[in-house]
Formats: sequence, structure tokens, C-alpha cells
Amino acid sequence: MLKNKTYLVLLFFSIILIIIFSIMKPLKLIYNYKSNRMYDLRKIDEKYRLSLMQNYVDNNFLKKEILILGDSQSYGFLYPNKYVFSNILENKINKKVINCSGKDFRILDAIEILKYVRSKNLKIDYLIYGINESHLNNLGERRININNNQFIIKGAIKEPTSFIKFVYDFSSLQLPNEKIEKKFSIRKNEKYFNFSSEDEKKYFEKLKELIFYTVPHPIDGLNIAYKNRIESLNTFSNRLKEISEKEKIIFFNPNIFNRIYFRDIVHFNIEGHKQMANKLSNFIVDRENLL
Repeated sequence: MLKNKTYLVLLFFSIILIIIFSIMKPLKLIYNYKSNRMYDLRKIDEKYRLSLMQNYVDNNFLKKEILILGDSQSYGFLYPNKYVFSNILENKINKKVINCSGKDFRILDAIEILKYVRSKNLKIDYLIYGINESHLNNLGERRININNNQFIIKGAIKEPTSFIKFVYDFSSLQLPNEKIEKKFSIRKNEKYFNFSSEDEKKYFEKLKELIFYTVPHPIDGLNIAYKNRIESLNTFSNRLKEISEKEKIIFFNPNIFNRIYFRDIVHFNIEGHKQMANKLSNFIVDRENLL
């Protein structure tokens, strides 16, 4: 009888230790995450994303930085961090670059990140924001839900399996296939380049005190059916430049259009990330020489 009791006590404490270990392991990895690119927040339930973003900023902002905001293109969709232009740029100009972009991040997500950075009184040398005109149709969408925020620790306790999977998803990225397609599709979305002037106006009203550039697309790789969209892309870029001049905001035009730099209609391949890093590096160095 005593033997059985001892066995049950040992079993109970073993289970408790396994649970604690399963919670502490992902938390340790998340809190110790040191990289110039934020983890992929979409991998985790939205109620923990704000807390994760804030933890990332707290852990990685050290001094005056270059902050990059944007969607999956500037995040470096599918590529390990060392191949992404933000990391290459950091090595080129010897300045700390923090990439807080996220897959499918919208204007409200960028604003939320910027608000938090400012609330912490963190200093920024340059704030670079990549604007994707395809997001103008969904101004109210967000990936970081500020109205449903729970701490990471709570998530690790309630959903340990989910958090463990999240940790290994963002820390073990593999290099994707680099094959270049002859022509790119518009990802089955006919409205990709369609937006109204009213949507454009509302979008630009949200862009205050940001340094931005138009997200490049492989214009020479568009299908014949989408050639007429080039005009709308050029109009958008020119309008952005006009607003930049009016608001005294720096406008950076990457001028990367050749399909050899893209893996699809919007995302860079390895050569594209190198090209973007080179262009940004030259742009920043030239500006600093003028100051």
C-alpha cells in the first residue's frame, strides 16, 4: 500500500515537472530571442501578439536604431534572417537595424508598434516603412489586436503545445526554392492593385511622421492581363512622393522592377534582398554625408 502511495506521489511530481518544463522552455527561448527581425506573430493566437511584440522591442532596442516596419516583403517572407535585407543592411552600414515587419501586417499594426516604441522613449535614427498599395482596401484590418491582449506567460500556461510549436517555427527557418518563374500571378486576387481614391486618402491620413517607400513589384514579370495595373502602381508611387515632399518626409524609391529579384508578385528572392540592402545602404550613406 505504502509502495503504491509513493509511486503515485512520484508520478504526480513527475507530471508537474514535465508541465513546468514544457512551459518554461518556450518562455526562455522567447524572452532570450535576440535577432534584428521579429518573430512571425501570425503563428500564435492573436491575444498574445501584442505582448510578444512588446517583449521583442524591450529585448532588442539597445540604442538609436533604424526601425523597419511593413508587411511580408520587408519581413523577408520564407527566408532565414541572414538573407533578409534588414540583416544585410545592418552589416553594411554598421548601424543596428530592428525589423518589426510582419506577414500581412497592416497600417494599424505599424502604428501600434510605433506607439509602443515612442512610449518607451526609444530613439530612432531612421524609420523605414514599406507601403503596399494592396492594403488600401482593408484599412480597418489588423494582426495585432490591442483589445484582446494577454501576457505571454498566460499563453504558455494555457497553451504550452502551441507556444512550443511557435518557438520552433520561427527559429528553424529553411531556405526556400529559388526557382524564378517566367510570369507571376496576382495570387488569385483580382483586387490586388485596385483601390479607390477615397481609400488612398484615408490611408495616407494615417501615415504621419513616417519615412516610407513604395513596395517594389516585378513589373516586367506581370502577366499580360495585368499590364494595365502598372499605371496604377506608378500613380500610387508618384502620389506617395508628392505627399512625402509636402509633409517633409523622406521618400525612398527602390526602383527594383526586374523579375530576377522576386520569387512571386511581391516578395524578394535572395538577390532581391541583396539589391534592396545595397540601395538602402547607398541612400542612407548619401543622406548622412549631406548632414
